[in-house]
Amino acid sequence: MLDHRSQCSVMNFLNEVSSAFPSAVSLASGRPSERFFDKLDPQVLLNALVVYERYSAGGHGGGQLLSHLLQYGRTAGIIGELVAQQVRSDEGVPARADRVLITSGCQEALALCLAALCPEAADVLLACNPTYIGATGAGKAARVAVAALSNSVPCVAEAVELAVLQLRRNGRRARALYLIPDFDNPTGRVLDKASRCDILQVCARNRIIVLEDNPYRLFRYEGDEIPPMAALDEAGSVIYLSTFSKTLSPALRVGAAILPDTIFGDARACRALWENLVQLKSFITLNTSHITQAIVAGLLMEQAVSLRGWIRPALDWYRSNRDVMVRQLDSVFSPFPEQ
Repeated sequence: MLDHRSQCSVMNFLNEVSSAFPSAVSLASGRPSERFFDKLDPQVLLNALVVYERYSAGGHGGGQLLSHLLQYGRTAGIIGELVAQQVRSDEGVPARADRVLITSGCQEALALCLAALCPEAADVLLACNPTYIGATGAGKAARVAVAALSNSVPCVAEAVELAVLQLRRNGRRARALYLIPDFDNPTGRVLDKASRCDILQVCARNRIIVLEDNPYRLFRYEGDEIPPMAALDEAGSVIYLSTFSKTLSPALRVGAAILPDTIFGDARACRALWENLVQLKSFITLNTSHITQAIVAGLLMEQAVSLRGWIRPALDWYRSNRDVMVRQLDSVFSPFPEQ
């Protein structure tokens, strides 16, 4: 894995290079295409606010709602019920509103979870190698040690077991595992259901929380969907990290950390963790923008609280681009005929 300085350089490069070279086709970062941003023109954004205003009229209404949106507010967020419903509908995750923390993008959700789960110097975050650089960077920023899983064993579950034993010998403990099970960044790997279940068993046995990051899950081009690990979780070992950056717009900066009903069977421990996450957020960003939350809420309500129809044009276009790229790779890099 890269050192902290190199990670910062890479993240800055990925964030800035697209602006510097707008005509370049980059496969380096998970930026959604701007081709579909006109779906969120000013009138659409304003209408989403109006829809949310009607939705909230019972609790606020009129000028009171305006004050509600422009003022400091509830740290945990104001759209938890809608986010829980969308995740249940689109992703099969058994989310409850009182276990949803709305965050300023998924990156904040990840950073908060690392700080809450790994408070001691001996606590370690496990991650595949390579993995999303924002995850290891968040660990560095929070001064949480990150241990790369071995690539010398055949599966992730076995690599986790190996890492746990190695850390214990050194007086350290694995507290969390960061995973992108669908279309991993940067490898593109998809974990099959059996692998997910094996990982869950290992993590439950070792009391390791899985931080399941699934920003690309809805953009499957073909094949059967595999249930998220949060939907397979029976022990209370998965925190589901959600985001609207890929489906709606990165600039909205709305994501969520969705906790299970219990942490390893303990409902009180889960509630304590949720309250800790809320408190940590209150010290950092106070609350996620109510205006952007209201826009997300209005768009969700207009789409019957599902984003599958909304992303369909983009999904079809991405699939077509993938097919063109694969055909060109086959054409350009196909073996030369024997002479």
